[in-house]
Amino acid sequence: MRQKLIHIGFLLIIFSCSQSEIEKYDLGGFTIETKIKLNRVSINGIDSNMTYLISDKGDTIFYDFGIYASNLESPIENDRIKVLTLDYVDSLKRWGESLDEFVFVNSLKNRMPILERLKLHNQYVTKIDGQNARVVETKNVGKGIIGVVFENLKTDESGNNITLNFWGRSKNWEKDQQIRMMISSIKIKK
Repeated sequence: MRQKLIHIGFLLIIFSCSQSEIEKYDLGGFTIETKIKLNRVSINGIDSNMTYLISDKGDTIFYDFGIYASNLESPIENDRIKVLTLDYVDSLKRWGESLDEFVFVNSLKNRMPILERLKLHNQYVTKIDGQNARVVETKNVGKGIIGVVFENLKTDESGNNITLNFWGRSKNWEKDQQIRMMISSIKIKK
């Protein structure tokens, strides 16, 4: 029993210390919380708030909040994999095509499980701050992105839908966890 109390006390000390390090950043239409010191660098966007958040270590998070904010499809275009049957190998070589751009299979009828294994990112829908959010996460640490898209958050005075994307490039496990923590802390202003 005494060991359990010591363990619980130790966890409370760690938790209270880490809580004091968390900073809240007001980013216009939303807020985030993080233990990382961030500097804001605004970019001139057309009808949107585009900003880089740069840490003291040079890590960069990007967000775009407005009617023309990306749905994060372009950073994951490399997930579009070209699949052909082995019958095409000789033809591609004759045409001088690089075989590096293709995945070759015996039969196209079973290609979906292969494509799913080769994709660089996973995507799933969840709720963050009560809002529907599509999360994009790399499957391989150090490659791809970790981000979130909130589509149709609200409309502007002209009736245009407002979207928020918030993402960073995967570098290592620790940085990826920091991005995930920032994403889960997002609070959308009403």
